[in-house]
Amino acid sequence: MQEIKKISVLSVFKITFLIGIISGALMALYAYFALPMIIAADPSMALQFPSSGFAAIATSAFLSQVILVPVVSVICVLLYNLFAKMVGGIKVDCIETSNKKKK
Repeated sequence: MQEIKKISVLSVFKITFLIGIISGALMALYAYFALPMIIAADPSMALQFPSSGFAAIATSAFLSQVILVPVVSVICVLLYNLFAKMVGGIKVDCIETSNKKKK
């Protein structure tokens, strides 16, 4: 068994930043296009979402994902690295594979 002793903060930040952009864009599209359709189908919901606020909701959904997802992930990685140093990391069983082509 091998042990994951440390995780690169930069690599986690890059991946989660991209995930934040994708999920934020999807949330923004939902807020900008789907919410008005839902309200049109059920006018009683109009009191909860003013029509002028859809762009603001979409923007805040996007920005919260782009900012919060990487920040929370980096905090989790830093905590993992700290605890792994104190008590040991996660143990994984890896299978070695060969990249050479068989003839």
